[in-house]
Amino acid sequence: MLGHIKAIIHRKSREIGAEKDAKDDQKQVGVTCVDSPVPKYPGANPASFESVYTASKTLGQGSFATVFLAERNSDKAQYAVKVIDKHNKKILASELRSEISILQKVHHEHLITLEDYFETDNKVYLVTQLATGGELFDLIEQRGFFSEKDAAEIISQLLSAIESLHSLGIVHRDLKPENILLKDKSSKTHILVTDFGLSKMATNDHILHTTCGSPIYVSPEVLLKTPGHGRPVDLWAVGVISYILLVGYTPFWGESQADLFQAIKECDYEFDEEHWSHISDLAKDFISKLLDPNPDTRLTATEALKHRWLSNNHEQDILPSVKQNFNSNKLKQAARAVIIANRLLHVVEKINRDKDHSNEQTLFVAEKLMHSLSSNEDRLKSGNENGVSQVNVQTMPVESNQP
Repeated sequence: MLGHIKAIIHRKSREIGAEKDAKDDQKQVGVTCVDSPVPKYPGANPASFESVYTASKTLGQGSFATVFLAERNSDKAQYAVKVIDKHNKKILASELRSEISILQKVHHEHLITLEDYFETDNKVYLVTQLATGGELFDLIEQRGFFSEKDAAEIISQLLSAIESLHSLGIVHRDLKPENILLKDKSSKTHILVTDFGLSKMATNDHILHTTCGSPIYVSPEVLLKTPGHGRPVDLWAVGVISYILLVGYTPFWGESQADLFQAIKECDYEFDEEHWSHISDLAKDFISKLLDPNPDTRLTATEALKHRWLSNNHEQDILPSVKQNFNSNKLKQAARAVIIANRLLHVVEKINRDKDHSNEQTLFVAEKLMHSLSSNEDRLKSGNENGVSQVNVQTMPVESNQP
């Protein structure tokens, strides 16, 4: 498994400067980069942002926007504010307007809420509820895997959010643990789906044509470029996320992105006995019906919410011996290595998309990952059960997923 991840990193470092598929897709559908400030969009608060809120510390910074902690002047309530520079030529006017339009439409307890919206000739301010619990990705990294009870609770919330989006004709198109935030750090997990930058309106199940999404979570019909795709792509991603929550690693692998995509197109995954023996048949059935290569027979969000796995009380969730031994099990070590790899691959992809970052910086990240994986592989081979080495990603360039 680690060998596969290393091969992916080698390929990533060779791809520096390559043109991205998403850019090609934008050209195909006639979307062009903004050469002048984005025109104002209706619905903005007529007051100035500064008269209503006070921005303080930076929560995250990316290629297109900076996210600040903001306090409402009237009652000191805290929010997140995403400040977008309209003169940034990397911003696509259509995507920005689509994101604003979708945020104005969604109202659900598990979808990030747009609280306020301001616009000037130069900037857009998107004020949203503040999620303080971090990403689901980070929680997966900390825990390794989830009990069926906890995983089912998270997936139920996620499906409820998707059902709401789909009822409005919205397809998210980029569901992944990095785009799922935790409302707070309390023991009870409350998720919030965020990042509607790739979301689109779809009046039926098969009308979208652009290739988008993250490689690990992309559906077969997107890769096969079938005549249109729609809501089912989100359910495929839920299947992948469900799989990851239960065992800590992804269902599809490949030594190159082409191999990975081929595995996805062929729906080549398995519930191997070593890691899945303690997981219920209901969970496996649920995942299988979401990882259905045929989008026409794949479960809808409404159908998935009715699946018995989500309503099961999970009294015999996971054998106590499995839980007790997991902290000293090589499975957890391997799973954490995979999670580190996925995190840094995510960073590499972001750097490659951002022309402001140098090739040397991309190679630096790749080399750190290779060093970490080599160290972890040596520990696994030697039987050292003290856990995998940790990689400090705090100095890496990241983009906040808080909208």
